[in-house]
Amino acid sequence: MRKSQLYRKSHRYKRKKPIYRNRFFWFSILFLIIVVGICYFVFFTPTFKIKEILISGNQTIATEDIESIVQEVLASEGDLFFITNTNKVKMTILLTHPEIGIVNVKMRLPDRIIVEIKERQAVGVWCQNENICQKIDEEGVIFENIGEITQGSLIVKDFVFQGEAQLGEKVIEKDDLASIFKINSQLKDSLNIPVREFVVSSEDKLTVVAEDGWELYFDVKKDVEWQLTKLKTLLSGMISFEQRKDLEYIELRFGNFANPKFKTISTP
Repeated sequence: MRKSQLYRKSHRYKRKKPIYRNRFFWFSILFLIIVVGICYFVFFTPTFKIKEILISGNQTIATEDIESIVQEVLASEGDLFFITNTNKVKMTILLTHPEIGIVNVKMRLPDRIIVEIKERQAVGVWCQNENICQKIDEEGVIFENIGEITQGSLIVKDFVFQGEAQLGEKVIEKDDLASIFKINSQLKDSLNIPVREFVVSSEDKLTVVAEDGWELYFDVKKDVEWQLTKLKTLLSGMISFEQRKDLEYIELRFGNFANPKFKTISTP
């Protein structure tokens, strides 16, 4: 045997299998068919198109108005269950109806959208001037224009707010409004002082106008409870109920005592 034959390598050529005989190829085809079928079923059949809109919680706003907004959003954004823009539905409702405080939008398979609404509740009237007044909720948000103020309403006139207030805008801090509620309750229930209106005179001055015309000066950024305590001490120990009609104002913002000022009585 030749020496060259001893080192000769044998080469074998393995014939490739046709692709159609590859198991992975058929699994891929099957997977693709399934995916296409699912996509067609979801996006091109009416199964998952929104057909039912359920609205609850609205009291003064017509159900038809809310349903119309939802349908408009679905028409522009898509009405399929899996692509419904619930945030767009929520924001559109809130922008269209400032009198709505909370909107929850839920989806229920296969074709239902649920809209839960909580309307704002008026706790008083906020006025930027004598002619423009709106209802205000406990969060300090104005939400509805009013032409005539009903008797007994809690009225807050704001001479500090700058610019033109828009419905749905917060015009007073919630804590400040809560202090006004507290003052109003204490004056009415504990001191028998009916209030005509509250006036935000400056950043540190809340003027409370009594029905008799005299005034109280509070600072809602400070301890309101302490200011009320000073007032109770003054009225119970120094100023009788009959003398209140002669008051011009009582200063409660400074020091440890309430400081009254009486009207100047001219003598002939």
